[in-house]
Amino acid sequence: LPFVEGIIASPAKKGIEIKVCTDRDCLTDGAQTTQEMIEGLARSGTKSVTVSKCKCLGPCGNGPNVDLRIDGIRTKDTRPSKGGSSIFRQVNSAEDVAALFEAANIQISESSIEKASATYKVQSTRSFWDFDRTTR
Repeated sequence: LPFVEGIIASPAKKGIEIKVCTDRDCLTDGAQTTQEMIEGLARSGTKSVTVSKCKCLGPCGNGPNVDLRIDGIRTKDTRPSKGGSSIFRQVNSAEDVAALFEAANIQISESSIEKASATYKVQSTRSFWDFDRTTR
């Protein structure tokens, strides 16, 4: 393993990895449906994508949260309303997934996005007065 400024770095995984947080808050915010939508749209994309579950990504209560890595390097959220966050937050529509894929330079047809919009409905089960909203 290479040695980088006092830290041993693990070899970077090649390819495109998408990890969907499945901790309590993100599951409450619809992470299971988001993962299914990502997997469905990935099959119609122009590149191979590895989709998996992961533990908490950090911004609890703003889910479903998704981590996008290209060759092991985290890719920032490019959606204008999300401010360049290192985690894709509130990925709860086919348009959000399309933006995620666009950041990875994966082309998805407009008809696939429309079909996903009609098929997958990401809904939070969080109630308005849910005071215990974080996993920490």
